[in-house]
Amino acid sequence: MVCASARGGRSVPRGASISAGETQEHGREAMPRLDRRAARDTPTPACRRAAWWEEVSVRRMWLACLIVGLGGCRILPAPPPPPRYFTPTAVTAAPTQPPVAIRLGIVRSPLHLREAITWRRADEYGFYEQRRWAELPATYVERALARELYASDHPYAGITDGAPLVSVELRAFEEVLAPAHEARVALSVQMADARCVRLRETFAAARPLADDDPAALARGLGEALDEVARAIGTAVRRAAAGRSGCRA
Repeated sequence: MVCASARGGRSVPRGASISAGETQEHGREAMPRLDRRAARDTPTPACRRAAWWEEVSVRRMWLACLIVGLGGCRILPAPPPPPRYFTPTAVTAAPTQPPVAIRLGIVRSPLHLREAITWRRADEYGFYEQRRWAELPATYVERALARELYASDHPYAGITDGAPLVSVELRAFEEVLAPAHEARVALSVQMADARCVRLRETFAAARPLADDDPAALARGLGEALDEVARAIGTAVRRAAAGRSGCRA
């Protein structure tokens, strides 16, 4: 707020002095003019009140900003914890069966079996936002089947293009919440050569879970995956030996 008053008549500029001649010339007039100027420069009570309210308003504004800032720090939710990564592990014995001359195709996987750990309740599926696999579940399946069928993580050099092809589809790699709490793995396998389909079967295994510990889930899935891989190895060797016949 700017307080000002009208100025009239002749006034003495700020910093100027009055000469003796002017004092003698005007005599009684010089001092009254100086007194009137000083009165004009003195703030009126209304102006002082306006200035005081302006200062109070500014202080209130800063106080409100401070309160809102401190309150915002408490109102905003805490950031979510970083995701945790797990690997399905199990105590796997060394393969005792010789390598089998088959070609292992790429393991196919549905869209919901990806990095996020999946849970299932009847026909309902969901994901854990903060629980993830270090690799894709299909990668774990490929590795387990390679160890079982080739006695190593990679095919051996004796496989030819005419060898039977084993195709695998990942059906389940999940935590089942109900009706029983368990870790479940299921793989659908087909083995075919140039003459016919020699194997078409779904293999599944499960491990009970006592609690919601994600590390226990990883161990249970690792054990179930090893059991399924051993069963697939047995079935593939039987089909490769021609003991299972052709499937429709």
